Order: sequence, then structure tokens, then C-alpha cells
Amino acid sequence: MYRLQPKPYFHFNKLILASPAAPALRNLNVEIIALQLPYSLILDLDSTVETVYGNQQGAKVGYNSNKGGRKSLHPLLMYEEQSRMLVNVALRPGNTSSSTDLLAFARQTLELLHSHNLRYTRFDKSFGGEDF
Repeated sequence: MYRLQPKPYFHFNKLILASPAAPALRNLNVEIIALQLPYSLILDLDSTVETVYGNQQGAKVGYNSNKGGRKSLHPLLMYEEQSRMLVNVALRPGNTSSSTDLLAFARQTLELLHSHNLRYTRFDKSFGGEDF
């Protein structure tokens, strides 16, 4: 009896972050995106909760308003407001707060976009913390 084999599922951001070549892939991605960005940037910082099913690397049980008690990821996202392009992402376990590893993520984003001027960054109060 012939059984259909499921296709492997690859999420691009998970592939980038899990790879030993992650910095090189991230830099290449920014080089491509940078051509579409305005010279003067307005960055929007956001986070979200993504429910996962199974045992994905880094998934932990944390706050999840849609599926309480399920494992999730809590990624940080940085968008450029004028072009609406996603310029940086960091996957984090679901049991982290919004401000966890925020300063390192912000510094990494600024390093990636070093050839552009930053006008300002927008974020909400959930990102508050003494370090940030």
C-alpha cells in the first residue's frame, strides 16, 4: 500500500535562526531589503505570540491568549514603517516577556541598517524596562 509522505515544512525565519550560517543569511536578506528602504527610517517594534504544535525547538508554555496552556514562540519583529517591510526578527521562547533580549535585538537591527539614517523608533509600553 502506497502512503503519501508529508512534505517537509520549513519556516524561513526558523531556518535562518537555526542555521550556523545565520549571520550571513540575515545580512544577505538585509542587503536585498535595503534597496527598497527609504534613506531616513521610521522603525516599528512589535512582538506576537505564535502557537506551535509538537515539539519545536525553543517553544515553551507561556502567556497565550488564544490557546492557553499550549507551547508557543514569542518573536520580536522590527518593521520599517514607510515601506512596511520586515527588517529583522528574533524567535524567542513563549515564556519570555516582551522586553526580554530587547536591547540586543535593537542593537542588531541598527547594525544591520547602518547605512540608513534613523528618524525614530515606535514601540508600546510592553517593551519598557530599565535597560531599554
